[in-house]
Amino acid sequence: MRIGSDVKFQLATRGSMLISAGGALGVETGDDINVLTIGPTVVVSQRFPVGSGGITPYGGLGLMFSNLDVLGEQDTDFSVPFRFRAEFEMAPELKMVTEIQLRASDQVNDDFSLAIGVNLPF
Repeated sequence: MRIGSDVKFQLATRGSMLISAGGALGVETGDDINVLTIGPTVVVSQRFPVGSGGITPYGGLGLMFSNLDVLGEQDTDFSVPFRFRAEFEMAPELKMVTEIQLRASDQVNDDFSLAIGVNLPF
């Protein structure tokens, strides 16, 4: 199972472009594997209105530190994930999200990942 969360704080605004910084936390657990990842992030985004919705592309960079327990072996890891994301607003309450991550110098996770999801208000 993989659970993650990001917290971002807006640093600057230039028109509809936003620059934010924050942090990310990830927990992965399964049979004989536990990974805790934490680190700072920076994100740049800009919203483009389309009809009654919009498209918001994001670009981000993180410095992630991981504590690993794989098959009883403990280790630490450092990686630099580059994130490219787009959020498609189909309705005010419904947003589809697609994200690609490229991880530089990551010894444990895949170097490339694709995530597709839905953001719903709660």
